[in-house]
Amino acid sequence: MSSFPQVDFQINWRPFFLNPAQDAPKEGEDKLVMYNRKFGAQRIAQMLPRMTQVFAGLGITYSMGGRTGNTIDSHRLITWAGRQGLAQQDRVVEALFDAYFSREQFLGDRAVLLDAAAKAGLDPAAAAAVVDDPNALLAEVREEVARYGRGVTGVPFFIIAGSVRLSGALPPEEFEDAITSVLR
Repeated sequence: MSSFPQVDFQINWRPFFLNPAQDAPKEGEDKLVMYNRKFGAQRIAQMLPRMTQVFAGLGITYSMGGRTGNTIDSHRLITWAGRQGLAQQDRVVEALFDAYFSREQFLGDRAVLLDAAAKAGLDPAAAAAVVDDPNALLAEVREEVARYGRGVTGVPFFIIAGSVRLSGALPPEEFEDAITSVLR
């Protein structure tokens, strides 16, 4: 985005479930066990070095440790944060990414979610009210998954200016090319 100082970028995070919420365990399970079951050991052996390299290129530690599972509560929190402002939503997402990918924390853990909200400068009581009410913003999250999830083939997934769609961990040059094509 720094290559386009004339553009006012607005990032809006949308929910997507890699594992449908009804299939993912609420208490979570070991990431590596789940990834091996879902993708197979051979594919994981190929993916792990690439993911580690991509993250390292961004100055981020990538870890396969920790648990993964039902992320509905994190999606509800992210949706609520977006209603407080896109900058706040972005800070919540960044805190959750750090917790999950670098610090091996489970995104179904209430304390992890509330810590992300606090790091984003959001009202702790209001964030707790959202996290603690399993129906808060649930319909909105499901609606967004239905609306934006069609055609999503992997994560991360980006929709630029409503038309250009990019999937996966891509080099910055691919984003620059996509943004340039939209600006023409």
